[in-house]
Parts: sequence; structure tokens; C-alpha cells
Amino acid sequence: MNEPKTSDVLRALRANISVRAHSIRRFQTGLAHYVYEVMTDGDPLVVRMANPGRKHGLPGAIYWYQRLKDLGVPLPALIGHDLNAPFPYMILERLPGRDLGAVYASLTRPQKKNLAAEIVDIQDRVAALPQAAHYGWLDEYENPSKPFPNWRAVLESGLVEAHEYIVQIGIFQPEWVVRVRAASAAYESYFDEVAPAPFLDDTTTKNVIVHGGKLSGIVDVDNVCFGDRLYVLALTHMSLLASGHDTIYIDAWVEGWDLNEFKLRVMNLYTAMHGVYFMSEIGRTFNKNRPEAGNKETVDRLNAALPMLLDRV
Repeated sequence: MNEPKTSDVLRALRANISVRAHSIRRFQTGLAHYVYEVMTDGDPLVVRMANPGRKHGLPGAIYWYQRLKDLGVPLPALIGHDLNAPFPYMILERLPGRDLGAVYASLTRPQKKNLAAEIVDIQDRVAALPQAAHYGWLDEYENPSKPFPNWRAVLESGLVEAHEYIVQIGIFQPEWVVRVRAASAAYESYFDEVAPAPFLDDTTTKNVIVHGGKLSGIVDVDNVCFGDRLYVLALTHMSLLASGHDTIYIDAWVEGWDLNEFKLRVMNLYTAMHGVYFMSEIGRTFNKNRPEAGNKETVDRLNAALPMLLDRV
């Protein structure tokens, strides 16, 4: 697979802005796109690029941008884009700060609670969008690229893929997927009642940019997910558990959504699902030259988290 070169980034910049680039540095955290920080004569910028064969995501980011901005979602300014370039791209304002996960350990309890309250508010704003005719991650209402007929199909698709990669890579036991699927059986009637309601599924420990202990904004919104918004809370929960962090942020989010005991059990089930998704990602290459590293501590945390979560379902 071809990768963008510095000349491709410079070509995109010249087509949209007149300031001079002093340095270009690729971020190493993206799993689907090639993301670059560009220092210029003016404000710093971010250039997100996709391989032409895998440009899914950028069209959705353009489609949803103004809709989310109009709701008050704090997105970086969009400077320019070209989905027909040799490497499709979008150029954005570089928000000050770092991903929540990178600074979480340094935050105070009040800062974590305040950040959770802001994410609750953002998700509540997104919930004002119309429901969709399909479920899952939609890059637009009218022509979704990978729609699902119901919420249960979304969940099952993730478990099937996780099982395939876990077996293929061989780091974790596929029995975890079997146990999670068995625990899910008691909630099938709940899944069948889930409406295709909108939420941002990736406002987790990534893509939530924090500066000075405060929310700077949300980045990399390539689509909007339609279904049960407890799913994103659970993904964030699993991310913190896998990193060995406390869950003060999750507790505040749970409080903000006023979850009852049943919804907490559902959230723990979804967290266990994300646990097997995490297991399936370790050892995969994605858009990088080397597989995602899985150190012993992370592997041990995932193996310890799953039985704890399943006991709470």
C-alpha cells in the first residue's frame, strides 16, 4: 500500500493556504488515516490523509462537520479538503492539547468530573439529530456505506470479527468471545428495542483533546453511530481499564446520564465486548509498518478485566 509523502502534504497545503510550512510530523496514533502536524508561519495545522483505496471516513467527516458544528460540538476549524486528490485529505486547525488518555493520570478528580460533564453535554446535543433508517456507523443519512438492520447485528458483527482476529493472532483465548456472547443472550430483548439514535462513538480516551485540564475540542469525527449510546461510555470504560487508570471519569459520566442498575449492567456487558475488541487489535498492523504492540501489562489487564465485567452483567 502506498503511503503519502511530505510532498503530498505540501501539495495539499499549497492548494488551500498561503502560509509557509516549517515542519511536518506524522502522528503515530491513527489506525485508519495518515495524520500530520504542520507548523507554519501562522497557526499550527493538522492534515489528515487517506490512501485512495481506503478513503472511507473522510467523506463522512466532511458530511457531518457543519451539522455537528451547528449543534455546538467543539470541532476544530476546517481549512480545506479534497476527496479527489491522489491522497484524499482534509486540513484542520490544530487544537491545543493532547488526547485525554495521554494526560488522564495528571488530571485532578474535579478536572476528570468536569470533562465528563462536558462530554455528557456534547452527547446530549448530538442526540438532537434525527434518528436514522439504519444502525451502526453512518457516513451520511442518505447513502450509508455499511448499514446494519438492527442493533443486535452491529454487536454480533463486532464479535465475529474479534473472534476471527483473536484466533488468527493467537495472543488471547477465543473463549472470551464465547463467554461474552453467552452473557449477551439475556439482553437480546433489550437490544431489539434499541432505536437508531445518534451518538459520537469515538469520544473516548482518544479524540477528546485536553489542554490545561480543560476540554479543547473533539477531533476525527468521521461518522456518527446510530444505536445505543451506552456503547461509547463502555468503550471509554474499557480504554481506561486497559491502561490501568482509575474510573472517576466513568463514574461522573454514569452520574450525568443517571443510569439505573439495569443500564449499568448493559454498560458492563458492552465494556466486556470492547474488551474482546481490544484483544483482537493487539498484533494487527492497521495502517502502520508494525503490528499494534501488546505489552504484558496490557495483556494481563485485559485478561483480568473480562471476568470482573462479566460478573457485573
